[in-house]
Amino acid sequence: MKMARSSRDAPAKSSFLDNKIRMKILRLTWKKAFTLVEMLLGITVFSIGLVGISLLFQTAVDTASYARHEVIASNLLREQIELIKNLRDSNWRSYRPWNIARISSPWGWAETTEIVPGIYLVENDFSSEIAEYASDTLSNIPVKMTSMKTPIPTDVKMIFSDPNLSSLLLCVGESGYTHDCSGENEKTQYASYLEVAPLEYMEGSDVDGWYMLTAHVIVGNANSARDYDLKTLITDWKK
Repeated sequence: MKMARSSRDAPAKSSFLDNKIRMKILRLTWKKAFTLVEMLLGITVFSIGLVGISLLFQTAVDTASYARHEVIASNLLREQIELIKNLRDSNWRSYRPWNIARISSPWGWAETTEIVPGIYLVENDFSSEIAEYASDTLSNIPVKMTSMKTPIPTDVKMIFSDPNLSSLLLCVGESGYTHDCSGENEKTQYASYLEVAPLEYMEGSDVDGWYMLTAHVIVGNANSARDYDLKTLITDWKK
């Protein structure tokens, strides 16, 4: 015998279905919201990783550039010292005083003279310039020295902005680095000079015939610069 359904069962069933639909809609809405949170979180993590990689890449580039400057500066320092030593040895082989050189002022060539304490520009020179010492001739000596009268500032970055110090700047020409920045020679971030000072064995007392050579190479620009130096002693080693 079948029992007739009560009319009260219909609202209960309808309410149950409504709750089921609402729960399904709520789950779908929560799933969409959770997906959006995941996406934002993923973008944040990716951005942080991308910034880290960019910083790492920039650090690698800066380190490589710094190392390149150090290598070039080291070679330029050694070159200045070796040029003076070669000049000394060439003089000895030609029976000339060891410290005789072709030294010019910033305004042109001067007569052959001795290397004395001061500031000089030193570089290779393969021109046909000839200077005389007494009856001798200093020919085929590929060393060019220029005496500098302008004081070197303590703040070395001023070298790249002071017109009076522009002769210290190095450019790249056909034969390499040179202080001649005229014509098509390309400017660089380097400047150099050589300091010659008497050797002191005690305060106020110099060692006769001995000099302290200090080669300087400045790397940078008008905003920042680093000064590298290399020191050595030089004298008449055949004396």
